[in-house]
Amino acid sequence: MSRSWAKLSGVLSAVLLAAAPAWADVVVLKSGGRISGKVVKDTPQEVVVKPPSGRVVLPRRLVKEVQRESAGETLISLAQERFKAGAIEEARRLYERAAQDPDAQVRARAKAGLASLERRGAKIRRYRKAPRWPFALPAGVTGTPIEGGSLQEQLDRGRRALDDGDGTRALKLLGPLAESNSALPALRYLAGRAHALLGQEAEARKAFQAGVLRRDFAAARPLNWLLELARRRLAGEELGPKSPGWSGSWKRRETERFAFYAQHGMSDALVGQGEALFREVLGALDIRLREASLAGRIQVFVFAEGHELGDARRAGLREGRALAPDGPLWTVAAVAGELRAPLRAAVAHALAESACPGLPEWAGLGVTDLVSPDSERSERLESARLRGARRVSFDELLAGGARAKTPQARSSLAAQAGLILELLTEERGSLRKALHLCAKIAPLGGPEKAFRRFRVDLAKLRAAYENRLGTE
Repeated sequence: MSRSWAKLSGVLSAVLLAAAPAWADVVVLKSGGRISGKVVKDTPQEVVVKPPSGRVVLPRRLVKEVQRESAGETLISLAQERFKAGAIEEARRLYERAAQDPDAQVRARAKAGLASLERRGAKIRRYRKAPRWPFALPAGVTGTPIEGGSLQEQLDRGRRALDDGDGTRALKLLGPLAESNSALPALRYLAGRAHALLGQEAEARKAFQAGVLRRDFAAARPLNWLLELARRRLAGEELGPKSPGWSGSWKRRETERFAFYAQHGMSDALVGQGEALFREVLGALDIRLREASLAGRIQVFVFAEGHELGDARRAGLREGRALAPDGPLWTVAAVAGELRAPLRAAVAHALAESACPGLPEWAGLGVTDLVSPDSERSERLESARLRGARRVSFDELLAGGARAKTPQARSSLAAQAGLILELLTEERGSLRKALHLCAKIAPLGGPEKAFRRFRVDLAKLRAAYENRLGTE
């Protein structure tokens, strides 16, 4: 190759790539340069490229390869990315758009992608029939399973589809159950969730408003507000006119993972605490973002004064974790200036359970201790030491029988659980592995069997726990 051609190709590639459209063919030169545009001629003698302006004729000897790109190819790439992120419905729509491309090869690839999506979905359905959180079929349900098996299996597959973000499949499975059992609010709610995933707001609103809440709400009330009220009711909260978030006097602001409610103004800084703590705790727990899939937004009720919070609790506000038909519902309530600590604790517990379904309650409490500032952890640990014989034993804690009836007892319990998790993290090499072990305690038949399965010396762990708790 002559120096003049090499120099020219470098200049051309720099200029033409800068002006290239998002979708374009790419001519790769032997010099390492790349020229983007539409290839209108490709023969053994020359390659002709039409960039956004002008026309470039290249001798074939300078060209290493021609990479053809199109809108369809880009859609296929996006579909592959969305599928990897777990957005099955979105990936399917992108593949379907690519299948309309004028290029026959692109259409074939898109159809192959759709087929692969269906095969992968079938494999997931076959090996992951159960959703992350169990929910028994309500009594009195009638109908005929549409994919064989039992109605409980159909419900499980539908809830799994909701968890995966696959609105089409969720509605296929849950819709018939809701239609034939319209008097059962849980089934109508789940079908409403599927409608919401598909952007069918009118159907979703009807399911939440008439099927679950059975009250007349203003049409302007946002759909997500109705959804959250329905979740709260189905999770066991007695809702009424005095319930926080019920009446129109409440203001609501939502972020990706949080819904904030207050009867007074909420600053951007206050609302921003949620997502900031989410990122902070995500890093502290070493959990990947794709594992941090919550069943719904964390509910945060903010009060101006302590007596308002007390009134809300007396009105039946349920805090902490409750189980709705589609998974855990997390609720935090606090005075504005005291929100950070309880919000951080709820985020930590929710993230740990999301990454390791089946996590014992004590382990979730221990996670909230581990993500706390060192000063708070030290205070809790000292409180546990001072309780002496009144504190819960190591074995009772692992067995899941420990219950805290006072704030002091709960603080002590959190410190003890955090200490066990800390020791398990040292033993297993990472907090993720420690949490995974804890999630296996119940399925494997108790602490002794689970620890033996993972080759953890329970006696050694107990001794280290007693030593550290008694001497630090």
